[in-house]
Amino acid sequence: LEQICNSFFSGRWKALPVFERGKVAGLLTRADVIKMLMEEGLIKNYRAADVMSSPVASIDPNATLANAKAEMKKHNVRRLAVIKGGYLEGILSSFDLSASDLYLAGSKKPPMSEKSNPDLQPVSSYMRKEVHTLPISASLHEAAKMMVENEISAVIIGDSTKAIGIITARDIFETAMKAGKESNERVFLSGLSGEDKAQSQEIMEACRQFIAKLQKTHPITSLSLHIKSYGSKYSARARLDVKGLLIASSNEWGLQPAVESVLRELRVQLDKRKANKMHLEKR
Repeated sequence: LEQICNSFFSGRWKALPVFERGKVAGLLTRADVIKMLMEEGLIKNYRAADVMSSPVASIDPNATLANAKAEMKKHNVRRLAVIKGGYLEGILSSFDLSASDLYLAGSKKPPMSEKSNPDLQPVSSYMRKEVHTLPISASLHEAAKMMVENEISAVIIGDSTKAIGIITARDIFETAMKAGKESNERVFLSGLSGEDKAQSQEIMEACRQFIAKLQKTHPITSLSLHIKSYGSKYSARARLDVKGLLIASSNEWGLQPAVESVLRELRVQLDKRKANKMHLEKR
């Protein structure tokens, strides 16, 4: 089950083939795996607040799809909360952006006109207005159940007036993978492929050293690092569990620079949080 979770976590698959005697016997969907995790009790002891990504990357409904793509790339995310005047109006995913490209590609309007250029379309035209939310007090099991019952892959934590965080199917798979690991391992690496896998131990050790240097002043529980490659360019997304989640991302030319950059960003966030805490204690 852990290997299946890793496959869904590392890729963008909505379903994976099941082979029997060398032939495809069926498909295993994300919802199927989430159901299995719920039945096995691997996610029952977690709160939504323990797993959610916060703050939520957001965008105005009047912004263009080009703006949305830029925001997704900037924050290394696949979904944006659509917020206007402080109110949650919808959600926009990378799938919605792909659908907009396909729809407008079939348009017979003059090429690159304002109406046929997908990048110039407003977010409001392609966002999903039905947003599923849960309160901050909800459990991860409740979020998983909502995903399965509504055939969705993300749940907003908050309400119609405020999006506090977001939980995705990948977050559930990551949590299950952590639950299945030995308790003394605090570094979780995924996404490496091909020749890059040869550097996995070096990256793991760099992450362990990062934790060791900061452990005396910061109660770090775990560090998850997901890598994507686009030719020679790499993106790294890190989630540091330290009495709440800190999230950082980087985009660099080269694997090692991407890892070093994202760890530096986490250190900056930790220092800021420590400074803010000291400031509040002095008041």
